[in-house]
Amino acid sequence: MKIIELVESYYEIRISKKKLIQNIDDQVFLITDKDNKKYKFKIINDPTSIKENQLEIITDWIQYLDDNLETTFPKAIKSKIGKYSFEVNENQQRKTGVLYEWLDWPVIDRYTEKNMEKLGALLGEIHKFTEKYHIRSQRVKTVNKNWIIDDALKAFENSEIFINLTKNERSRLIENLHRLGEFLESQKYERSTFGLIHSDIHRNNIVKESKGVSLIDFDDSLMGHYLLDMGVLLNEFADDPDNYEELKTALLRGYRSRRECQLTEQDLEMFRKIGDVLYAEWIINLLKEDKEVNQKKVEYSKEAIERIIALI
Repeated sequence: MKIIELVESYYEIRISKKKLIQNIDDQVFLITDKDNKKYKFKIINDPTSIKENQLEIITDWIQYLDDNLETTFPKAIKSKIGKYSFEVNENQQRKTGVLYEWLDWPVIDRYTEKNMEKLGALLGEIHKFTEKYHIRSQRVKTVNKNWIIDDALKAFENSEIFINLTKNERSRLIENLHRLGEFLESQKYERSTFGLIHSDIHRNNIVKESKGVSLIDFDDSLMGHYLLDMGVLLNEFADDPDNYEELKTALLRGYRSRRECQLTEQDLEMFRKIGDVLYAEWIINLLKEDKEVNQKKVEYSKEAIERIIALI
């Protein structure tokens, strides 16, 4: 597949050069046009029939955030026919292509209390403004009780990872997935608690920009409880146990400076475990579809399942 011809056929740009910058899970290219303007072209491994409507909804939401917050967010470029996404056929596989504005910002080099307080404040603002946002369709993956007990549990039970667990571990995993589903149900699905979230916040998706920090790679955004974003991020801090409490405190301090947040330590742990379910289910489905997954991510998914089993 000739990337230059593909992009030029869908967008009103003429390309002078391209550079592959990522080829794990998805393909990401740095595109430079003849006026020296830069773009990020991304080929996502989900078929357009699955991803198209979601990306249209997510991109409208990001535009709304960009219009209302001081922080700048990466925006998708509309194609000649006015869509943000289109189908790419590669090696007899149907994938999704999207063109973004290029943001020449570095990712944060490490988690610090200072940048986590800034990120907490940003998340608080994102969630506060999303409460007011009228999503025009519900055709986005939704993390609720039904998803955990039906979709996630089915994916787990049909996986090789599940088969390799002991009988007691399998029983505990099923029991705890039901507990997490019931916990989500108890949180209520109201606009003040539940809406579009990033869902995939990790160090490579947190960037430094002139006003502080911003987020990139919203492609896996979904409908979920706002505090699930916190749970996903807290799982990241777990890799730095010596600084975990300080980073968590800074994150919550920043968040509460922008948005009221009533939650207990137990709530935080439950959202962390729901974050584990998200991650493990994602990797399991990639493996079932014979998609490229590096061994490090497979190991992370196994560790996530172990943490779900260990839920008390």
